[in-house]
Amino acid sequence: MQEQLDSLRHEAELLRGEWVSSGSNKYKYAIHLKELVHRQEEAIHQWHEAKLNHKCHQESKQLEIELMTTQAQLFKKQAEALRLQIQLAEIKARKGAGSTSGNAGVSECEGAFVVNIDHFYEFLSA
Repeated sequence: MQEQLDSLRHEAELLRGEWVSSGSNKYKYAIHLKELVHRQEEAIHQWHEAKLNHKCHQESKQLEIELMTTQAQLFKKQAEALRLQIQLAEIKARKGAGSTSGNAGVSECEGAFVVNIDHFYEFLSA
């Protein structure tokens, strides 16, 4: 894009440098110069448009990355919550089986349960 602008500027400078002797050449020169200016303005507009499109595309990709990262974090927390639910179900099953054999097993399970619940709350607050 920059090369195209430089080429147009160079061509305009060459035209300005020519000696214009007749009225017909002056008219051709003026028309050609206006065409060059128009092409230069068009090139500048295209460059700005391409720059804006690139910026929008980059912002869109950045938002996609943030979304994927957030989803990955959510899935990780959901997996941890499911793991803790399984662990809780196992503890409850042991507690139910331990109540028939005595209170010693129950207190051990309850201690483990308290530790895991604390871990679960720490996990949720992170």
